[in-house]
Amino acid sequence: MSQLVWNTTREARSGWYQTTASMHFTVEIPRLYAICDDPASWPLSQPRTRTLIDKDQRLGYAFDNDTKVEIEFAAAARSIARVTVTATHLHNEQELLWAQNYWQTTLERMAKRTSSEPVIAYSAPGKLNLFFKVGPLRQDGYHDVASIYQAVNLRETVIVEHSSKWQVEVTGNLSAEQLEAVPTGEENLVVRAAKAVAAAADIANPIPVHFSINKQVPVAGGMGGGSADAAAAILAVNDLWKANLPAAKLLEIAASIGADVPFALRGGLAIGRGNGDRIEVVKQAGEYHWVLVLDETGLSTPVVFGRLDELRTQ
Repeated sequence: MSQLVWNTTREARSGWYQTTASMHFTVEIPRLYAICDDPASWPLSQPRTRTLIDKDQRLGYAFDNDTKVEIEFAAAARSIARVTVTATHLHNEQELLWAQNYWQTTLERMAKRTSSEPVIAYSAPGKLNLFFKVGPLRQDGYHDVASIYQAVNLRETVIVEHSSKWQVEVTGNLSAEQLEAVPTGEENLVVRAAKAVAAAADIANPIPVHFSINKQVPVAGGMGGGSADAAAAILAVNDLWKANLPAAKLLEIAASIGADVPFALRGGLAIGRGNGDRIEVVKQAGEYHWVLVLDETGLSTPVVFGRLDELRTQ
């Protein structure tokens, strides 16, 4: 199993809360599905009715307080399954807390019941730049930026395991061409991020890591997928190696990897300045829906910034 981190939003018109979290298990999907399809075996109160069923993929239930939950099952990596719980129609903060505690308890009990081995998995969101301005090239090779970052409900998940060598495995719901465009060697940002954590924690010879990346954010589309991978990797190896680095240090490491990585650690809505390391969180009212038209042909951020520098010298 893995730790449960909730992503919560609030609908602007109804005021209802929605909260989502995923947990990873070293158990086959049919076994997890069978347990979730048997509410009588759950440790807490049972739902009122089943609302949907999609064999081995989705289950849905409604409760007496009219809240609803959808449970999705998917393969996350080699021999690892992901269970995603989305609770909706939560009328107030009390119901929100109830739902989170309910599913935290239920999934943790499921992990014990199935003897699932611990899985270290973290996720981070992709983003949109609602505003973006780039300063001149600095002597250190970076640019100062000013941006309004908006996190989107497309998250990158990174699972880490000790390995004999540095390895990166990539899966996801993107096209084969997009997935093949992701580097699987030590040039991937997740490896750079891990080595930066090791250096900050004074780990001289870190045990190499096998990274399993589940991609949801389009590649080279300006939506920060690689930065989200790096942010999730920073959190994951900090846990894997028991480095215990504080949040401020993790943000410092994130800024050294790329301008968008600190925001990927924070999420939400924020103003970013400097090298992306100066983040000012902005309170967001409600939920927004974006329509994006994507092209299979991506644009590399270093190439785009390099071309900008060329144009400025002409």
